[in-house]
Amino acid sequence: MRSISILALLTVCFVCSPGSDGQKLTAGQPDISRSGSNFLEACSSIESEVNRSSVRIYNDAACLGWVEGFTDGFMVHEELLSVPRRDRMACVPHGVTSIQTARVIKKYLADNPEKAHRPTRYVASIALAGAFPCKRESRRRKSQNHQTLYSLVGHPPERATRPAVTLAGRRISAKRTM
Repeated sequence: MRSISILALLTVCFVCSPGSDGQKLTAGQPDISRSGSNFLEACSSIESEVNRSSVRIYNDAACLGWVEGFTDGFMVHEELLSVPRRDRMACVPHGVTSIQTARVIKKYLADNPEKAHRPTRYVASIALAGAFPCKRESRRRKSQNHQTLYSLVGHPPERATRPAVTLAGRRISAKRTM
């Protein structure tokens, strides 16, 4: 079932990916969907305040628009097919911004430069699946994944550092024991 879901997702991403809509790209405007390398080129300055030329602003807007559209399509596809949450390829939490998702994709490409020639939809799918897995994991593995995610998206690891509470002389931790 999972392999069928993955195959269907990749097929939809391939068919729905904007290859060419009749607009010609001008110099300095890479086709984000073509490859991970083009994605890195277009999205290289989304967090930088340096050199805010019209080309950079266009690239930033195109990058964030592509990331938002891809992520929404990626998540809606499995929802529409009624794929159970545990069998989904990725589960991006609500509240994760396009900039944070772009960081995840950029980090994946930095860690796997040999994949940069692949289509961006492939790279982004694998990056999201690695950063936001849906499967149940051991507590230790889940904590490690959360620490990595928090370092990428900039949220503090609230649950991982929740202190124990003392109540009526008894120490009570966040984890219940039965």
